[in-house]
Amino acid sequence: SGMEYFNTVSPQMRVYTGSAWQAASLNNLSSAVVQYTPEGTGAVVTTAQAKFRERISVKDFGAKGDGVTDDAVAIQAAVTASVGKTLLFPAGTYIIGTTISLPSSVRLLGEAGVSALKLKTQVWGAANGLMFSVSVKTKIQFEDLVLDGNKGNVGTTRSPLIVLFNSQRILVLGCIFQNCEGICLNTSTNIDDIQVRNCQFL
Repeated sequence: SGMEYFNTVSPQMRVYTGSAWQAASLNNLSSAVVQYTPEGTGAVVTTAQAKFRERISVKDFGAKGDGVTDDAVAIQAAVTASVGKTLLFPAGTYIIGTTISLPSSVRLLGEAGVSALKLKTQVWGAANGLMFSVSVKTKIQFEDLVLDGNKGNVGTTRSPLIVLFNSQRILVLGCIFQNCEGICLNTSTNIDDIQVRNCQFL
């Protein structure tokens, strides 16, 4: 399935769907067999599918970013699928109603100033209103994200947005922390090589 050939008699691309050859269309053309050639000397040809999968968007997993929908479940699924890759947060406001646990080797990338993650308005337990939990992990990057603690609307006065526990090689770059309830970034127990660069705490 997905094999292709070009018919020179009646010029058209044809694709094998698993049971028959059909004229290629947007409905049956597989990105797994479409070649992608990068620009530049020595570039290696790959498939369009492989190129697309270098970066994953939270919207691929159903996140809305509309400032209303609780996107936590969709984002958790997206980060779980993004090990070794970059996870994109397109412009929008993503509501977080449950803590997201991050795996090792993932990069969370927003659009500077316009990709916001905001704690959901609800009663969170004391110290439990956290957005991201990083426990015994390594090689994680937060970049160009707005992290909003929704101060005054989460039912606790001690609500860290990110907790780093027994973790190493964490980079927080170009992020904006705002409306935090007491704690924005909490580091604890056997941490190493934690870097916070060019961030704002408002």
